[in-house]
Amino acid sequence: MKINATPSFNLDLLNLLNIMSGDKTYREHHKDVCGRFYSILNPTIKEKVKELAEEQKTTFLSQTPVLHIASQPDFNYRDLCEMLDNDTIINFVKELKRVGMDEYWQYHKYPLVNSRCRALNEFLSTQAIKGIENIYICAFAAPHITKLNGGQDIMLDYRLTDEAVLKAVTTTHNPPQEGKHE
Repeated sequence: MKINATPSFNLDLLNLLNIMSGDKTYREHHKDVCGRFYSILNPTIKEKVKELAEEQKTTFLSQTPVLHIASQPDFNYRDLCEMLDNDTIINFVKELKRVGMDEYWQYHKYPLVNSRCRALNEFLSTQAIKGIENIYICAFAAPHITKLNGGQDIMLDYRLTDEAVLKAVTTTHNPPQEGKHE
C-alpha cells in the first residue's frame, strides 16, 4: 500500500489552538508563530481559547476538532469553519485568518512542509508499511503524533526525522509523543 504524505493547512489551524492556549510547552515548541501572532490576536478570542482550555481541563485543544474534521470526506480541501461546530474554535480560526495566518503559512511554512512531504513520500516508498494510508504533515503539530480515522491516517510535525516517522506509522499502539527533530 502506498502512503501519501501531504501538507494540511486545516489541521495546522487547529494545532494553533494548543499554542495559543497559553501553555508553556506548546509556546516553547513554536516560538516563531507564538511570537509573531499571539500579541496581535484579539484579546477576547485569546480569553475564550483560555476558557475553553480550562473548561476541558487540557491545553491539548486540537485533538477533538482534529479528529472530528479528519473523519469528514475531503477535509483537507474544504473550508474549515464549515466543518466545525464550536463557536469559540470557529471564531479563533476566523481571527487567525484576519491577522494573516493564511499568508504566513503559505509563504513561510508551506515550502518547508511541502518539501518534507516530497522527501517522506520518497523515503516511505521504499518501506513495507501496512495500515496507514495518509500522513498529514503540519508545521505546528509538535510535540504530538495523532492517529486519525481509527489509525488509518496520521498527523505529525514536519520536523520529525524519517526514523521517527517510520516508528510512528509502524506502531499499532500509542505512538511516541515526540521523536527526534531534524
